[in-house]
Amino acid sequence: MRRDAHVLDIDNMKCAGCIASVETVLNSFENVEIISISLEDKQAIVCTSRPANDVIDTITTAGFPTNLVYTYKGN
Repeated sequence: MRRDAHVLDIDNMKCAGCIASVETVLNSFENVEIISISLEDKQAIVCTSRPANDVIDTITTAGFPTNLVYTYKGN
């Protein structure tokens, strides 16, 4: 199964609790392998076989407006 790395801008993250909320939402997905979130940059990298729009919609619905910066295509 192909895994892509989605680089995302995430708004409204202000603390470690916000990061934990985003991680919880992302961990609810199947096929999410790696999550790396930077509070300072307000960005996340999510490696998954899920489409970027699924990831973006879920994080945005959780209260953190999200935009795709770039997707690195996997094999």
